[in-house]
Amino acid sequence: MNAVLSFARYYLKAGLSVIPLRPRDKVATVPWTEYQRRLPMQGELAHWWADGSESNIGVVCGPVSGNLVVLDFDNQLNLRNFLDASPNLEGETVLVGTARGGHIWLQTLEPVRTFRVEEFGLDVKAEGSYVVAPPSIHPSGKSYEFANDVTQILTIPDFGGWLQERLAYLGITWNPNGQRATQPWREVVTQRASEGSRNVNLTSLAGRLRKALPLEDGLAVLQAVNATHCVPPLPETEVGEVAASVWGRYGGPAAPMPLQFTPLADFLGQEEQEPPCIIEGLVPTGAVVLLAGKPKLGKSLLGLNAGLSVSVGARWLGEFSTSPGPVLICALEDRPSLVRKRLRAMAGALGSGEVYVRCGGLHLDRPEAVEALSNEVTKLKPVLVVIDPLIELHHGDENDARAMADAISPLRDLARRHECAFLIVHHRRKSPGPVGDTVRGSSAIFGAVDGIIVVRELSEADPSLEPAPLARLLEAQLRDGPPPDPFQISLDPQTLCF
Repeated sequence: MNAVLSFARYYLKAGLSVIPLRPRDKVATVPWTEYQRRLPMQGELAHWWADGSESNIGVVCGPVSGNLVVLDFDNQLNLRNFLDASPNLEGETVLVGTARGGHIWLQTLEPVRTFRVEEFGLDVKAEGSYVVAPPSIHPSGKSYEFANDVTQILTIPDFGGWLQERLAYLGITWNPNGQRATQPWREVVTQRASEGSRNVNLTSLAGRLRKALPLEDGLAVLQAVNATHCVPPLPETEVGEVAASVWGRYGGPAAPMPLQFTPLADFLGQEEQEPPCIIEGLVPTGAVVLLAGKPKLGKSLLGLNAGLSVSVGARWLGEFSTSPGPVLICALEDRPSLVRKRLRAMAGALGSGEVYVRCGGLHLDRPEAVEALSNEVTKLKPVLVVIDPLIELHHGDENDARAMADAISPLRDLARRHECAFLIVHHRRKSPGPVGDTVRGSSAIFGAVDGIIVVRELSEADPSLEPAPLARLLEAQLRDGPPPDPFQISLDPQTLCF
């Protein structure tokens, strides 16, 4: 019998509604609204998890599962702090270990709606949500496992008061009626923000202001806070973009934003704040850069090499210094097993810092996908996002200028707003040519990015040379600044590092 089927039957016997999820993923494979109202039947379980099925399993929260509420923590530290603030809880209810944090399963007397406690990295999964349950496999390869021996789910009579008490113990003010954790206004407005957190802080403040103020007044407050508490201040136009985005997305259509012109003398007198490069001379902060090459030249390996190098602050290719920080790797085309094998080999040689990996589709021509990616960038705060390949970001025609601009534009916006960079793997044309003319598809692709790094065979640059299976030539062209000299690299077939 399929092991997951045994777990599914166990959950169903306990009165919990279950649904199938994609293998190593969190996405439901069936329309699951129905299972928020009724429990599945045994025949449905047998069909979903027939022999050979690798589907994950989700447990539906809310009234259908006895008012199941799951506290989903982003990291182990917050989970441990919450358990320390809740004497005996670890021995009273079901705990589940996840890839980064953990779940606490509870039940309530009255239905609870799903919400998030942002300041504590806590999602309260309740009515309208489901959670991934053991023995499912996370996209990272880590299993969801029960973290204690308790099989009963604890019922909390006054869930709002209970949660408020524990959050207060941890120094977090929370309103159980509004179900939102909030910092006092004074803290939000007066906290100082340096590079890397300015956009996030202003966006958070804008989210509050738009409930009480029209766009023009809210923008004036944001500009004042930016000038006095952001070090260094963001350009006024960028603060305007933050305001327009928040009021436009959450407050209905944005009111026309007042145009602001700066006198030339003031404009020329503004101090230049040169952001650091994520990869020296190749990938600036706030940039979208293509990494292009023909098939089988190792461009995907180079992208993974870049991600691991940045995560530990090592020189990429042994030559280009990096600014260390968290890295997101979106391997949208290759099998998870292949990506895992490659990263394991590379990490043995390069090491690895704070790296998050996603395998599977990410089509940014869907607004919900753009919002999901924006949420992850806001939460994980990467300095570099590696995406492989560009073609998996959209459903459009590569030769359609509008479609390509629409696919890349959200990334450019995210890069500038969150002060990170995107490195996108893409294919080259078959015919040789200058760096800027080698991109496959519409010329709008090259026009929309801030730079391009091209991988060539040595014999393409110099036809007199014999083909070298493991040697490559790297060339680059940037929107701003001189291009670096062509650089020869070689692949180590054992570590998969150049």
